[in-house]
Amino acid sequence: MVEYICYHDSGLFLTKEMIERRRIFNNIIKVCLFSAAVFCIIWMLIYLVANQSGSKVFDTDNGWDIDFSGRQYRNASIKDRKFRHLDLKRNETIVMKRKIDMEYTGRLTVMVYSRLSSVRVSLIDGRGHEKQVYYYGYNNYTGLNPGAFLGSGYNFVELPQGSTGKILKIMEMSSQNDSIVEVPEVIITPFNDALAVFVKGRSFVAFVSFYIFIAGALVILLSLFATVFDPGFFRMIYLGFFSICSSLWCMCSSKVVQIFSRDLHTNSMIEYMSLYLLFIPLLIMVLTCFYNLATWQKLVMTGSVCAYTGLSAAAIVLQKLRLVNVDYLLPVFHALMAFDAVFLVVLSLYHWKRSRVSEKYLESGIFVAAIAAVIYTLVYYADPLTHVYYNFLDMFFIPLSLLMMTNVIFIGYVKGVLEQMAEKAQRQRLLENSGTDTLTGLKDNIIGESVLRRISADKSDYVFIIYDLNGLRRINREKGSHIGDLVIKGFADGLRKVFYDADLISRTGGDEFFIVFEKNMISVYEIEKRAKQLEKELEGVSVRAGVELDAAYGYALSGEIRDKDTERALQVSKQRLYMMKTDMNNQRSGL
Repeated sequence: MVEYICYHDSGLFLTKEMIERRRIFNNIIKVCLFSAAVFCIIWMLIYLVANQSGSKVFDTDNGWDIDFSGRQYRNASIKDRKFRHLDLKRNETIVMKRKIDMEYTGRLTVMVYSRLSSVRVSLIDGRGHEKQVYYYGYNNYTGLNPGAFLGSGYNFVELPQGSTGKILKIMEMSSQNDSIVEVPEVIITPFNDALAVFVKGRSFVAFVSFYIFIAGALVILLSLFATVFDPGFFRMIYLGFFSICSSLWCMCSSKVVQIFSRDLHTNSMIEYMSLYLLFIPLLIMVLTCFYNLATWQKLVMTGSVCAYTGLSAAAIVLQKLRLVNVDYLLPVFHALMAFDAVFLVVLSLYHWKRSRVSEKYLESGIFVAAIAAVIYTLVYYADPLTHVYYNFLDMFFIPLSLLMMTNVIFIGYVKGVLEQMAEKAQRQRLLENSGTDTLTGLKDNIIGESVLRRISADKSDYVFIIYDLNGLRRINREKGSHIGDLVIKGFADGLRKVFYDADLISRTGGDEFFIVFEKNMISVYEIEKRAKQLEKELEGVSVRAGVELDAAYGYALSGEIRDKDTERALQVSKQRLYMMKTDMNNQRSGL
């Protein structure tokens, strides 16, 4: 015998086993959060210690000759403020020259940052002979191909042995207006130290990106496996796709991806595509996990999903046709993202009080994602240099926000799935082990009330049907209670036969019966059709019992009830029942 000792928030009974399961799960969450906090602290300590001693970087900020837009500067510093907010148009170039004067005899690596621009690096010897050692995007003869998508990132240029004493010449050509807004960043290191220098400033964002990517991939694989046992786990796949998209964008935006790939075109394509698609799994998560969304709210989010999909397809097509770069539609994406961020925050605040515990975790993750998106967008447009070089937002704020958000949403997902599993098992126990009417074999009023409480908490769709046998008291008085019992049993058998696919058929009183549909929803037309079938079943019962027998019924559908209020639905069902009984009594009086 199952022992029920307390109530769940939705009004359902909980067993000792379920309470113990909830306690264990809560402890697991606390341990995970504590471990994550300790791990982050240890990582930050390692990061700070590692940055105390780094690889060698030569000081090359000063001594540059810079030419652009008909202006010439000699012995200038690339950190000078006058070289910020440049206004170079498409196919305009900026030329930088500097003598390699460091006392170093080994091979050197030059890292030159370019954003949607072509780069050519040359060495000029003492006799004025120029030798090209690297180019990206164009060559000496044809120049830049119109409409070519070049990408953004660091160009790793390996200088030949014996480059010390020669003139380093860097030419960068803009592929579109305002792609060059600042003198390019130039970093010169020993050849063997280049990768270490590059990774050093990106250790934190690299760790977070890899962690989120691996976690997303594992979530997808585990979800596919767990779905075999419980379909509820399938929704976690959307979290996995969101984690992968966010990690790819984070790696590409911070240029961590160049640890693995130096193809700026491919890297930038991945960056923008993962960004354009980022909100799609997030919106689908909200659609599948929030239980009390209005129809217009679902339509808004579905429209946004379609808009992001169309935006991504348009960006690819326009770039393939060499009409514009893939970042051309970025303002459209930012506008759509800002709208969805505000919409999701308002939606989460509106539903907060009525949300389950698992939904509150999801809403908290949405808060973090939406706020981070709004802040990043505002800073992006407030300072045109924000999107040129990595900064605090790319290196710390965004990765940390994504890390927090994915962990919180994951906890919410798991907690929601476990809640549903517990409730499903609980309902099964209740239906199998208790609340059976001894006369008819139907479930009794206790089960009916429990189901009502759960439906009210879940805000799920439903159909309620109430039946009332007419004249049962008269039959008991005139024919005897044994005939009344025969009538009730026959009517219960008819309900089972006609409403064979109902989720619940219960006897709530002497002559009252309650029917609930949740999974196999039926229409008003179907209700009336089955009511006529039941009338034929009652004719047979009437013949066997030797009495005149009929029944009245009332119904209510969740779609016609505001906020799916179950109390209101019961009132509507009873009102229709009483109206039908009144009509039947009037017909008898007329006869």
